[in-house]
Amino acid sequence: LMRIVPFAGVQFLAFDCAKARLAPLLAEPRGALRPFEGAALGAMASGAFAASAATLSTYPLDVLRTRLVGQMSSSVYRSYFSTGETILRVEGPLAFYRGLGPTLLGVLPYGALSFGTFEA
Repeated sequence: LMRIVPFAGVQFLAFDCAKARLAPLLAEPRGALRPFEGAALGAMASGAFAASAATLSTYPLDVLRTRLVGQMSSSVYRSYFSTGETILRVEGPLAFYRGLGPTLLGVLPYGALSFGTFEA
């Protein structure tokens, strides 16, 4: 829940902002694109952007949750705060984004398809 609520908030905010920015760009001269094609393309591009923006902003929370849940026998991490502090001190700030590439590769098509389907 600690990651889902911010993810959804950022995703819908980013989608609305991207859609508003793309609308003038996709408004081609009359007859260039059918209205449905422009709307679908805009929704898909905005959805891909929104999903990636939400992932980038909440990925550190996902790393914290994964580290807490993933520890088997040792109790290195006791809470979200101590987990974040230990990761920052021992591994540095980039450790919060380790593994982001494959996650973004999965999220981009998800955002494009889900928003493209619902909005168009």
